Amino acid sequence: MTTIRTGEDVLAPDGSRLGRVERIVVDEHGSRVTHVVVKGRAIPVGKLRDAGPDGLAAAVTHDELKALPDAGGPPFAAPGEHWEPPEGFALEDFLAFADAFNRVVAQGPFQPPVHVETGASQLHEIDSGSPVWCGNNLVGRVDRLLWDGEGKVTDVVVKHGFPHRLSQLPVAAVKDVTGNNVHLALAEAEFRALPLFDPLKEEG
Repeated sequence: MTTIRTGEDVLAPDGSRLGRVERIVVDEHGSRVTHVVVKGRAIPVGKLRDAGPDGLAAAVTHDELKALPDAGGPPFAAPGEHWEPPEGFALEDFLAFADAFNRVVAQGPFQPPVHVETGASQLHEIDSGSPVWCGNNLVGRVDRLLWDGEGKVTDVVVKHGFPHRLSQLPVAAVKDVTGNNVHLALAEAEFRALPLFDPLKEEG
């Protein structure tokens, strides 16, 4: 368990300094930290590990950082007025993960978390019906996950279009899972070109 602090250093895999934690992104729906913001870009907490006195180490290079989502727009937003910062933090230290599928109707004061399990896989957050995104475009919803003989997820089957079609993509194409939202490391045209999934062939 790691406490995220604004202002602490974030290191690239080569040990160089990516920048500092500017803000902490919290999914109020799941009451958990989802990203940290470095140089205006949102780094998923699954790509972070505790580097002790050196701060945080990220599995993100300088070039990869530039390609991560801009924290200045959707699905990131200012915290709600009902948020109350934990001791030692200011409300300006936080952003809300606030896409249309994770908005919460305020029911009283909310204190955002600042502790995370760094480096933890977020694949367990994916379930049937999870929204699937290419950039800011909703391209479909998860129909099912495919597993290998060792119980590891290998592929994601996405339902999309009308009439509905099923497309299969390798789990390596999943860039990030925020809440239960699946963000792909694919352009929308690449997603549309994925092979179709035949459930009858899978069952046979």
